[in-house]
Amino acid sequence: MNIETVVKGGRVVTPAMDAVTDIGITDGRVVAMGPDLTAPEIIDASGKVVLPGGIDMHVHLSDSPLPTGQRMKWADDFVAGSRAAAAGGITTIGNMSYAETNEPLLDALRRHDAEASDDSVVDYLLHVVVADPTPEAIAEIGKMHLEGFNTIKLFLSRPYFEKYAEEYLEVLRQAGRSGVLPLIHCEDSAICLHLSGKLHADGCSSAKYYGDSRPDFAEETAVVRALGLARAADCPIYIVHVSSKEGIEAIQRSRLRGWPVYAETRPLYLYQTDDVYSDEDGAKWVGRPPVRHDKDVTSMWSGLESGMIDTYCSDHAPWKLSEKLDPSLNVGNSFLAGHADLDTLLPQFWDHAIRRRGWSIQRFVEVTSTNAARIFGLFPQKGTIAVGSDADLVIWDPELVRSIDSSTWQSNSDFSLYEGETFTGWPILTMVRGTVVYRDGKIVTESGHGRRAIAGTPARTGAY
Repeated sequence: MNIETVVKGGRVVTPAMDAVTDIGITDGRVVAMGPDLTAPEIIDASGKVVLPGGIDMHVHLSDSPLPTGQRMKWADDFVAGSRAAAAGGITTIGNMSYAETNEPLLDALRRHDAEASDDSVVDYLLHVVVADPTPEAIAEIGKMHLEGFNTIKLFLSRPYFEKYAEEYLEVLRQAGRSGVLPLIHCEDSAICLHLSGKLHADGCSSAKYYGDSRPDFAEETAVVRALGLARAADCPIYIVHVSSKEGIEAIQRSRLRGWPVYAETRPLYLYQTDDVYSDEDGAKWVGRPPVRHDKDVTSMWSGLESGMIDTYCSDHAPWKLSEKLDPSLNVGNSFLAGHADLDTLLPQFWDHAIRRRGWSIQRFVEVTSTNAARIFGLFPQKGTIAVGSDADLVIWDPELVRSIDSSTWQSNSDFSLYEGETFTGWPILTMVRGTVVYRDGKIVTESGHGRRAIAGTPARTGAY
């Protein structure tokens, strides 16, 4: 057998195996696994852990138009964001892609595909946001899967959803019929608008009151509604960034009834509680939904451990710190939501889940890679290490100790919520389809290596 590269002597861990073995790679795929493999290129992984590349299905790397005529422009694009992903051990990302005003959804997807293909160093999927459920947009959903686009994004948190609820139900129906998986942001827009307005009118507009403006019952209400709409439309759904105990309980009830619903959470809801909003720079912690309470942190960890929450993603939406702390922003006119997490998403989770909570590495791989691959129709091309799979590999040094220093990371954002915190366990090499893209702190591949991952039909059952 002609093997081009061997990753040698590492402890290879997937949900299906945990063994010291060699990995043979040719043409970007794993072609052999076993002892004593040889090749012209040898990558020594002895004493290290080799994992499937992380899969983060929730990032924001392309700007979008706003109803005001302005644009939502993040600190990162596909160049910086994909480099941050690679440095953090992530080999596939899922970007939220927005169409321009009156632009067909498929045109927007093709445009972003060309942009990402030129700029990204890791592979990617594109989730197009359906902001205007016109008959033309609904008709396009049936065509998306034919071109390899199998996801859309919906926001129950935006007022236009209320106005076009019946049309969005048809969006879901068409998605279910066409093998397209909707990702849904679940906060009730009416509740959030009402409470934000009331707090602002009462002079309670500082970050201290941000959690009160978007409470847990706003998420619970929207989750229940999304589940009801999905059942009516016969369509599985994926609920992004679940933050509350009440949201998880609603998802659990639906699963017990046999309905396919998948859940994601992110760092914001695992490592702190809402007292951070009382800090002088509390606005930097703003996300949608907000940071919650002790009971919710407990529920997030319990959900991840039990399988009630399927995936751990970043919702990477990076800003500069001066933008986050703009003194003109408040509860009434909306703080900027989002943070940079791609560089540190997986090392932080490794430290907390494996070292502090005693998780197995296999469970870590499920939550950070394999489950997403199964849900989004990428498995076994991605999300595992097996003969025939893409050679998306990450070599971890489980004893490497580093402190978070945003001045040294790949993201263009200039702050981390966890600045100065020290974590043990970091990736030292990241490989995407057999090509090393990150090694020992440096990106070593030019932009444009990344390719759109062509996904199959998303999962339709709780067992994937």
